[in-house]
Amino acid sequence: MVKIILLYTVAFLGSTFGVHLPNDIYGKQSEVVTQLVQNSGSNSGLIENLKIRNDNPPQYQYDKYILFKKDYDDFNRLETETALKEKLRLCINEFRSIKDNTAASVDILNKKVKKNEDFDYAKVSLEDIFFNYELTKNATVICIYDTIKKFNDFKTKSESFEKSFYNRISEFMNVRENYVTTVRGIYKQYLNCKNLNSDDFIEHFEEIIINFLSITD
Repeated sequence: MVKIILLYTVAFLGSTFGVHLPNDIYGKQSEVVTQLVQNSGSNSGLIENLKIRNDNPPQYQYDKYILFKKDYDDFNRLETETALKEKLRLCINEFRSIKDNTAASVDILNKKVKKNEDFDYAKVSLEDIFFNYELTKNATVICIYDTIKKFNDFKTKSESFEKSFYNRISEFMNVRENYVTTVRGIYKQYLNCKNLNSDDFIEHFEEIIINFLSITD
């Protein structure tokens, strides 16, 4: 009798809950699917999520990299061009310093000799001026050589920079060469008259001073 009651109880529960339980589960699943489909048309939906993932395809990333690399290369090129200009400026300033120091020494010598008329002192002082000039002039050569080497090693320089920098350094080298040639000629002039007596040396000394001071600018 108890078994029969239990069987009826199980059957009753099965008919009451067993049939409706799968329907409840299916209903909940349907609601979830419906919600996802509805949301797919909004910014938070599945379709939009897939779209966001595909907004940055490989080609886009490659183009972005190319633009970044171009900016980076442009910056490096500009930085190198600026460094070369600064290097050349230092070479020019060094050359001007040599010229100014030489001219200042000549001017001081000229004033002392005119006052004391000590031409033996003038000869010794001129030799010191030429000697100091020879000691310092090669510093400019080293600076120019180093600048030209860096300029030639700079493979990504722009065409406009290459042309303007080449013209500028060529102009500077011509100015320096003219100065060196003139000083060399003045030194030869001095050698030709340094053994003359004071009276004969005066005229040559004045000419040497004039030639020296004419190349100070």
